[in-house]
Amino acid sequence: MQFRRLLGVDKASIERRRDGQVSQGVELTVTVALFVLVGLAIDALAGTRPWFTVGFAVFAAVGGTLSAWLRYQTRIAELDRDKPWTRRAEREAA
Repeated sequence: MQFRRLLGVDKASIERRRDGQVSQGVELTVTVALFVLVGLAIDALAGTRPWFTVGFAVFAAVGGTLSAWLRYQTRIAELDRDKPWTRRAEREAA
């Protein structure tokens, strides 16, 4: 509790961050599960088991991972804005 106060971190910001992380995890899991189900349905209709299932699962996993990575990069860029190391890099580039 006192460490939070020293670091300037309040309980609400911790809860918001945790909620965002949980929602991203659920989104990734549900997306992969839905794509697997669609792949299973296509495989059952076309008789190509397991090719569409594997392909759709890989596609969903790669897409979800890429989405999470892009969100992470955006969030880090927001947090790094106006930091001393960012301003120095901007001056050197100019």
